[in-house]
Amino acid sequence: EDKIFMKNHDPENGSKEKAESGLDELMSMAKVNKYSMFTRMTKYSKATGETLYRVQPAPDPLDVEGTTWMSSKQLKERALEPSRNWIDAGSGNHRIFLEIIGCDGLPDMDTLSLSKRDQTDSFVSIVYEDTAVVTDVISDTLSPRWMPWHQRAFVLRVLDPKSVIFVGVFDRDEITSDDFIGRIALRPAKFIANTEYLLHYNLYDSSTTDDPTTPADDRKVHGKLILRLRYERCDGAGALWSTITPPRTTYVNTCASKNLELMKKTCMGKDVPPDRYDSSIFFGYITEITGDGKIALNYCEVALLNIFLWRGSVVVPIPQFKRTTDQETRYVELWAPINSIIIICLG
Repeated sequence: EDKIFMKNHDPENGSKEKAESGLDELMSMAKVNKYSMFTRMTKYSKATGETLYRVQPAPDPLDVEGTTWMSSKQLKERALEPSRNWIDAGSGNHRIFLEIIGCDGLPDMDTLSLSKRDQTDSFVSIVYEDTAVVTDVISDTLSPRWMPWHQRAFVLRVLDPKSVIFVGVFDRDEITSDDFIGRIALRPAKFIANTEYLLHYNLYDSSTTDDPTTPADDRKVHGKLILRLRYERCDGAGALWSTITPPRTTYVNTCASKNLELMKKTCMGKDVPPDRYDSSIFFGYITEITGDGKIALNYCEVALLNIFLWRGSVVVPIPQFKRTTDQETRYVELWAPINSIIIICLG
């Protein structure tokens, strides 16, 4: 699809026809059902005594009446059912089956809205090798669940088993760029082939903290992501050979600047603070490293001089043979060049 995109795209003279990448097409296909503030989103079931929630972005087309409203428990249970609609993306022989199940504890990204019901309109972006895909949008909830009939399941074709899958969670905005919530990075090669995993990951907005001296484990958690993964790999010898070959360079194309920003944040996280690589901090690190190096060289110089000049390095107590009046054996401390003796023996 990237070859078709580049063939149809001419940045200098303009395209003869609109060139649309795979991501642009999926973004237009993704369902976004933003209900008005007058639409009822919850209701109470007298039969079960539970609060029911409107299924978003749409109920099951095969059972509209039975899936328009569900309890929280039903949403979680139905989300774990096998996906029905799989989107094939990328190039390669091996396949990775990836399903986005849901999120928990997402931050409210629509705090400035006038409506109290207006909350995060979440969707998930995935970038892997030469492809990028997105899920449907689940509106106004901090614990979204994608159902088996939603756009949530992807077959990612594998060119290089060493490649990393980048998964980002965003809040959908129709006009401005989508608000970034958090991301994870998956290495499929770490998973056992042909085994299905149900994975739970914390979402972070960056690979590092704002303060370079703070450990990465102290990063703020922006919710949790639940996904299901299976790596279908048949050729074990080919996967082993790929570990010693250099990684391939791949490209993902898009016509929209908004989608380009989406892919950047999915892969790299939030913008790095400008002072992270300020020249004063950079030269401060260099000064610290060179200072430690000088101290280490000084210790090495002293150690070498002690060895070559046969200077004493270890105290050896030698007893005195002259008898004293108190009948106690006294010792004389002698600094012996043990390090020099060891070096001579080894040589």
